[in-house]
Amino acid sequence: MAAQSEIICPWDGWTLVKLLGRGTYGRVYLYKRVEYGITFYSAIKHISIPADLNQIDDLSADGTSTDAVTMKVHCTQLLQSFMNEINVWKCFVECFTL
Repeated sequence: MAAQSEIICPWDGWTLVKLLGRGTYGRVYLYKRVEYGITFYSAIKHISIPADLNQIDDLSADGTSTDAVTMKVHCTQLLQSFMNEINVWKCFVECFTL
């Protein structure tokens, strides 16, 4: 896992403020952007993907099977969960921008 000082936001103009929390699949950071004198804040979820065998072993210790088929199903379900979360927030945004 990268240190907080190593986290780089892929969107121009956003800067890291602080770590908000962490969970099974990654960490949530608070970012800010200043535009036309107005400060905007956003929580951005950084998803952790196992980078080596030790991290896969950690998943296994948490009860996740690490064979290729199970990992594919696990990652697919994880992605669907994130997409559902994005869609919920999209609905909130659409409700408040009418």
